[in-house]
Amino acid sequence: VLILCTGNSARSILGEALINQWGRGKFVGYSAGSSPKGTVHPIALELLRHLKMPTEGTIKFRDELRGDIEIDHKQRDDQVLIKSDGFPTYHLANVVDDYLMKITHIIRGDEWIASTPKHVLLYDYFSWQKPLFFHTPLLRNPDKSKLSKRHSHTNVAWYQEEGFLAEAIINFLALMGWSHPEEKEIFSTEEFIQKFDLKDIKAVGPIFDL
Repeated sequence: VLILCTGNSARSILGEALINQWGRGKFVGYSAGSSPKGTVHPIALELLRHLKMPTEGTIKFRDELRGDIEIDHKQRDDQVLIKSDGFPTYHLANVVDDYLMKITHIIRGDEWIASTPKHVLLYDYFSWQKPLFFHTPLLRNPDKSKLSKRHSHTNVAWYQEEGFLAEAIINFLALMGWSHPEEKEIFSTEEFIQKFDLKDIKAVGPIFDL
């Protein structure tokens, strides 16, 4: 969020991108009425109120684990990008921040697949090169529900207090959605680092039953 509120270089890059795309009707501007608190660049404030989503057709993007994903534009409404207090929403801040930091690989849980079309459109509207997307499966409880601190021991300290070795925990977690190319079940952390490849992650949510 701070990327959009401070720093001349960030504001300059964003402002230039906005000016280039405003005439193409990619963003919907709404009058602020009065100057909000904060130091958001005025161009960003006026032009980035909402992301204008297409009303027809589909958007297709590639997930490196799942292949091409296609979503109908009718499933998406215009996305708020600047909140009433003048600060950007996560979707805008995330894309701009990743671009400025030159992020090449985005690795996140598969619950973010639904938001990816918004991010892809922002990259396209700004004419920025998109990173590679990897949406990894979420760990599940034995009943297939999403792993959470309310149902499982998710505090690392608990495993330490119970006598679990760090190497054993890493070995166990490594096999959650990934398998050793030689089908080993026990291996060192160093070997895991050498053998691991993102493309080998399986898209099926693994069961965490330790």
